[in-house]
Amino acid sequence: MRKTFVAILISLLSLFIVVTVLKRRSIHVITEDSNNTMTVVDKEKVQHFWEIYRQATEYRIAGNPGEAAVEYGRAIDLNGRHEDALYYLGNMKFELGEFEAAEQAWKRLIEVNPNSARAHYQLGTLYLSMESKDQFSLDEAEAKFQQALAINKEETTPLLRLGQVALIRGNLSQSQRLFDNVIASNYRSVEAHFLRGYIDWKKENLEGASTFLMKAVEYLKSPLSDQEFSGEGDTKTGTLAGLPRGPNWEGIFQAYMADLSKLDEIDLPREMHSRYEQLDEYIKQVRKKSLSATT
Repeated sequence: MRKTFVAILISLLSLFIVVTVLKRRSIHVITEDSNNTMTVVDKEKVQHFWEIYRQATEYRIAGNPGEAAVEYGRAIDLNGRHEDALYYLGNMKFELGEFEAAEQAWKRLIEVNPNSARAHYQLGTLYLSMESKDQFSLDEAEAKFQQALAINKEETTPLLRLGQVALIRGNLSQSQRLFDNVIASNYRSVEAHFLRGYIDWKKENLEGASTFLMKAVEYLKSPLSDQEFSGEGDTKTGTLAGLPRGPNWEGIFQAYMADLSKLDEIDLPREMHSRYEQLDEYIKQVRKKSLSATT
């Protein structure tokens, strides 16, 4: 009788184990099938994203910001956290003069990655642009350039822009210090030399002004190659490497430097006064605008 009871108990336990194993296998198969189905869907979504992103990149490289912006927008609809898509969407919108849309794209990038130095820097560029009338703000520009610099202190590009902000405000000593720091890290910075010369001109140090202006002309006549160039003031780490290049991106004072390479050394003394006088008037206009924007 006891042997019979033990046999029945063993049979029941064996049956329980078999049923449990079968259930687990069934659940595993169902889960595995579901995962495989999701993987296929995800793969198709990712593949579609990269197809759109590559098309957007082709339009951007070809100099077609309108089409590029459309495609980057479609890419973001598929992946709203893709940093490069958000960054380039902002760039394309900026080039199109759609400044509010550019601002939104870069702000969204900062939400995704608060340590995106390039997003903070581009917002600073937007706020320092005279073209972006509604967004123009020296305070906002300064704050964004400071944030970009705080993320990577080795970058001198934000220092250059902070020097411009100080210059517009009339703080010559601060702007001089900042431009000197830029030149110490990037001795070929055309803009830092040009604006440093303006400061000496304002201080009636004509010899110093002439020296800095000649250096700006020299470096502009012998530009860096594409392989060497990573953006005005860039240094080792290059978090701002690959910044857009062109008249809309190269700073608020670019118009006063654009044709410096055409000057000969003999023209510099006469040209220096004329050019810095024009720059001085422009800085006064920008300062006036900045003051009216805060009142």
